[in-house]
Amino acid sequence: MRKVKIVATFYTLLSLFIFCQTASCQESKKKVLFISSYSYDWVIVPHELDGYNSAINSETTTHYLFMDTKKVPYQKDSIFIKEFYSHILTLREAHGEYDIIVVADDAALMFSLDYRDSLFKGIPIVFLGIDSYELAKEAYETGQMTGYFESHYDSENLDLASKLLPDMQTLFVITDDTIAGKASRAEFQKALAQKNYNFNVSYINSSNLTYEELQKSISSVALPNGLYLLNMTNDKYGNYYAGHISERLSPYVKTIFISPIGQIKYCTAGIITDYFSIGRSAALTVNKILSGTKVSDIPISIAAPSREINYTEAKKYNNKPWCKRFPPTTSNKQT
Repeated sequence: MRKVKIVATFYTLLSLFIFCQTASCQESKKKVLFISSYSYDWVIVPHELDGYNSAINSETTTHYLFMDTKKVPYQKDSIFIKEFYSHILTLREAHGEYDIIVVADDAALMFSLDYRDSLFKGIPIVFLGIDSYELAKEAYETGQMTGYFESHYDSENLDLASKLLPDMQTLFVITDDTIAGKASRAEFQKALAQKNYNFNVSYINSSNLTYEELQKSISSVALPNGLYLLNMTNDKYGNYYAGHISERLSPYVKTIFISPIGQIKYCTAGIITDYFSIGRSAALTVNKILSGTKVSDIPISIAAPSREINYTEAKKYNNKPWCKRFPPTTSNKQT
């Protein structure tokens, strides 16, 4: 039976707890510490963990830590990070040194780079879900880290937006000022600069807007213009949206809505990052390293995209012809 232990960290309580899904909770020969940048309720995290647990060696015990940086932004040497650091030391004292570290998303990778010498010296590190290619490249060049950076496939999604909305004048892009938000916005702007699109781009920054202003901004976008979701973590007053258009805001969407981050439930279509696949790939890399493969022999890479369509939303805009061009995944069959 696969041994799984979960450790959750909450800023408000600065507390630590562990639970084990096996009956015996005995330690295995190999131990992995999995550090997520976010909390378990962040939209991509369950998919990453499901993918990871589908492939990790059954004789490996994994402890999970959640930094929750969407609510408490990462800052080196802050009180929160010092407490988080001490939690890891406590785990090491209780369970011994880890054989390998897994870090998910940008903030956790920043943490591992900042404290590599003092906390993870000589320990292989596998990263996944990194928005910034430059950050992933910096990590790989240490010779201690490898893994998977993600693409929002902005070039492909911008092309998709052009096909679906040939008369579009402005594409309104929802973003925020979190670490991941700034990184994904920079990557989007690079993709935008690669071609001469015949539409303008305007940003709706949820970090600068109240809920009412966010609602008004979204509802003001109508055909032939489109919406595009990069990030939406919180608003000006800290209301938390877990990265996606929720049921509260989806009724105000009045146009075709492109999502490159997998939130097809409330969007029309997207060429998206497959977080389950990224998590699974990270686990397979962990297995290789624990079997003796050198970290430096495993180059960083990017996961293949998944093309998805929400037929329920697509029908609203009478776009049946373009739906046939991009077959949905099995989880998005026509209903």
